[in-house]
Amino acid sequence: MSGTAILCNWWNHPELLDGFCQAVSGEGWDELVVVDNASEPAVARRLVDRIGAIGGRVLRREINGQLGGVRDSVAASEAELLVLLNNDVERTRAGWLTRLAAAVEPGVFCGHEARVELGIRYLDGWCLAVCRADWERLGGYDPEFEEPPYWADVDLSWRAARAGLALRAVDVGLVHHTSSSIRAFRRDPWFRALLRRNREHLLGKLEAAGVALARPPSFPVEGGRGCRPARLP
Repeated sequence: MSGTAILCNWWNHPELLDGFCQAVSGEGWDELVVVDNASEPAVARRLVDRIGAIGGRVLRREINGQLGGVRDSVAASEAELLVLLNNDVERTRAGWLTRLAAAVEPGVFCGHEARVELGIRYLDGWCLAVCRADWERLGGYDPEFEEPPYWADVDLSWRAARAGLALRAVDVGLVHHTSSSIRAFRRDPWFRALLRRNREHLLGKLEAAGVALARPPSFPVEGGRGCRPARLP
């Protein structure tokens, strides 16, 4: 098994296609697998056309479940290097995938951006790279986080560090348009309740593991999780 796969979840938002296709085109990947999480029919057709035109493939799911989409894309790929990439990204420098791949090695979990939440250093889930064997050893994302799975990336990095993996942040030349895909509902009560439930799930895991939090937990601020960037290594 060898090669590099870019894996992406998608739900509606056709306006993100131009930036995403520009970001991944010509980057030397072996597989591009996009999971369509029950997009509207017109969007689904555009997604198949645009991703197919650059050599990728689209898997259709009838349920919008981001964690399920990650599991499906990993299972559908054969590459050794897995790159989990959001759809709301653009490229600022060509060759970003080569630079990211060079930073990944067995026992090293890579991301574009490191942040700190609840005193835990984690790699933000919008761009992650890991060897398949390490991903499988971790078991991927915890499926107990409710969809959309905010806080699941904090948990994943925490479990990676506990398993002895090094966390490495590498600014390879991408920009993330944070929360562009959730702008329409991020202030809705149901969404804020979901954030709270996911945070409480993580806090329960940390408490069960005897983790002493570096600072008291706080409810996520408007438009984000209240996290702060970590200094790149």
